Amino acid sequence: MANDDGPEDLLTTATRHVREGEERVARQEARLAALIRNGHHDAAARGAKVLEQMRLSLDLARRHLEFELRKQAQK
Repeated sequence: MANDDGPEDLLTTATRHVREGEERVARQEARLAALIRNGHHDAAARGAKVLEQMRLSLDLARRHLEFELRKQAQK
């Protein structure tokens, strides 16, 4: 997301994507735990599939961040 100072650079964007992804995964984990705790096993199974995809997305964001950090280190 851009701020009032202009658009973000790629490293800032990658960092933000990882942070936001980690927050989303944590929220989904909490939702999943609540579903299981309350006996909503079918919904929990679907939620677990969503969580798996979210974790894959987070992994991609982390890889992108690592790439951007390596680029910065080479400058």
